[in-house]
Amino acid sequence: MPALDDIIVIDASQGKAAALCSMLLADNGARIIKIGQSRDHMDSDPEFAILDRGKEFCAVSLEEKDKIEKLISVADVLVDDLDVGDDRKKNLDFVDLASLNPGLVHCSITPFGTAGPARKEPHIPDLVKARMGIFYSAPGFRVTLSGRRLETSLMAGALLFTPIAGGTSVPQQTRNSTAVGGAPFYSVYECSDGKWLQLGCIHLGFIDQASSVMGIADVLLDPKYGGGRIPENDSARKELFEIVKNVMKSDSSGNWASRFEEADVPFAIVASVSEAMINSQVIHNGLIHELNDPVLGEMTQYGLTLQLSDTPGHIRGPRKEIGWDDLELSSQQQDYVLSPTPLATELPLEGVKIGDITNVIAGPVAGRLLADLGADVLKIETLTGDFSRGPSAIFRSLNSNKRSISID
Repeated sequence: MPALDDIIVIDASQGKAAALCSMLLADNGARIIKIGQSRDHMDSDPEFAILDRGKEFCAVSLEEKDKIEKLISVADVLVDDLDVGDDRKKNLDFVDLASLNPGLVHCSITPFGTAGPARKEPHIPDLVKARMGIFYSAPGFRVTLSGRRLETSLMAGALLFTPIAGGTSVPQQTRNSTAVGGAPFYSVYECSDGKWLQLGCIHLGFIDQASSVMGIADVLLDPKYGGGRIPENDSARKELFEIVKNVMKSDSSGNWASRFEEADVPFAIVASVSEAMINSQVIHNGLIHELNDPVLGEMTQYGLTLQLSDTPGHIRGPRKEIGWDDLELSSQQQDYVLSPTPLATELPLEGVKIGDITNVIAGPVAGRLLADLGADVLKIETLTGDFSRGPSAIFRSLNSNKRSISID
């Protein structure tokens, strides 16, 4: 049985961040009833055909108070992304809704948050990304509590991936990433056959192996190149980028792949989207799903993005329209005995202990989020420390709120 079986979610959102949020809930068993649509919910945007899969679209306006109250009375979760200045927001006031349904979880996603000078700015994700110094997809947020209101914003999501650390003892990083990558041995390069190959060497050991295969190990003996990982200045960094670029352009992607594979160098030939969809590992892990969309017909989509071992999810099917009179609504709410709303100092993961043996970005982000929610996160490092420690502010940002210990 899926983890969220019997959970009813009312999705009153328009944008992709909230749509992704409710898609994850749907894929794990929740019933999603989507309402309040100002855009054509059956539009031809293939991305929304994926994000809205498994959801029921019912033509209910947010101004129809009686219908909204009936929906809320049987729901477990409400998701909306209304702007702070939207007049319809008063119809989704949490205090009023909680009087109808004390167990309701209300997740509100705004562009810039509900307070501050930019709170009433329009809901345009690209403007959020531009202001936050990042051009990246907004993350989704999964709701797990009961009887609570949860607020987040696109700005908060972007800020996590725009780490800044400052202080009198914090050295400032002045080296900027290039269009092809952030480091000479961790970038994408064109080969002689026109294909591109991504090098993934962060550890000095891998850099040594890659430089040996490429025949430039002697070049890294020059101290100005910092062993290939941290050149002493921008000029040396650009020189090393150019050296690696010219070497990679001297042979085909297939030949480089054979040599790097034999020497255990981390690499990947850059695939097209079409090639990625038929990747044997993608297929083996069930990451491809076929369905018949009511607008676009037969579609190949990505499959389950979260896979739970004991409560596996499933894709309910394509999006579909349903009339109000055909909408089966029966309360599955339990009688909630709610404690007082937690104070701001009481965090949901207080008392939970996490062992964090990750490095670089993806893993540390997970530990950082758990730590921010109150967990006691112990970062386990080698005796020489996490190799991603260094001049970059990203290490300090993604590992804040954690304790560290070195273990052999």
